[in-house]
Amino acid sequence: MTPKESKKQRSTVRIKTGKGKIKPETILLSIFMGVTLLMFLIAIITAASTGWVLINEKNVEGHVADLVVRFDEQGNNFYYPVISFVAADGSRKLVQTTEGSWPAAYAIDQKVSVAYNPQRPNEAHIQTRSSIMVMWLVPMITGGLGVAFLLATLLVRWINKTVPDSPDSNEEKNSL
Repeated sequence: MTPKESKKQRSTVRIKTGKGKIKPETILLSIFMGVTLLMFLIAIITAASTGWVLINEKNVEGHVADLVVRFDEQGNNFYYPVISFVAADGSRKLVQTTEGSWPAAYAIDQKVSVAYNPQRPNEAHIQTRSSIMVMWLVPMITGGLGVAFLLATLLVRWINKTVPDSPDSNEEKNSL
């Protein structure tokens, strides 16, 4: 066996055993794939949680019984509706919502759709299309980021396979 053949054989063995430097592209692909998996995991967990909340909520008709005015640090006022509704057990509930607005989004005695969990009726809220969209916001954003990172990972992998090695790296491989 000639010295040149011996060098080729050693480099082949080195590649097969996994010894040698890790390419920056491999590190980048690993990081992107890790972020992709994390984003998809968060999207799945938050979507399941949101679905569970929506399945367990009851929807009833109620009305705005009062508007509570609160002030922020700058002195701006916000109106928080107090909603009145009859729970599934027949008891009348009066709940101040956690969402306030300026100007007031609701008028006193205005009819509203109320969503609540029968185990926690004091956490009731006014059900609107936008409130449902807000509940799905985290799963949509993290799912979208997961898709973006997956596409970026595939793009980096495709570029890595289609771009030939530089002449310098080929010389390094031949010298091993």
